[in-house]
Amino acid sequence: MEIMTKKLSIWKRLASKLSNHGIRKIKLPIENSNRLILNKRRHIVKKFLKKKIIIVKKFKGVSSLRYKINKKKKGMGRKRGLGKRKGTKKARKHPRNIWIKKIRLLRLYLKKKRYDDKTFGSYYKKIYKKVNIQLQVKRKLFLNKKKINRIY
Repeated sequence: MEIMTKKLSIWKRLASKLSNHGIRKIKLPIENSNRLILNKRRHIVKKFLKKKIIIVKKFKGVSSLRYKINKKKKGMGRKRGLGKRKGTKKARKHPRNIWIKKIRLLRLYLKKKRYDDKTFGSYYKKIYKKVNIQLQVKRKLFLNKKKINRIY
């Protein structure tokens, strides 16, 4: 039995080179072992690979299903609790970027309001200056749209 396995290992090595797979991925059937031992040529191995007498196991890839499911859940707001957070609040979202986003939204809102209300046009410059100056935003003069509507 040992002699047979040694002779078959040569076949495995040949088949692995020809099929570009590892030795572990090649399976030699016991029924055709006598046929295989008699022939030790490369072109015969190719023939057996084509006829599928020598079986090459399929490559197992990494499934992306779990990743897709988790990504979908994160989009819904799950898996973002305190236990999952590794950075500080400022590390996760930089305060400057949050501020920039807020200011841009306020500016956009003011522009829209200027085109919609003709009476608002006279106030526009005053408010825009107040929104642009950092100090007045930090003093919380204009935190959100509601405050702009309330004052003007």
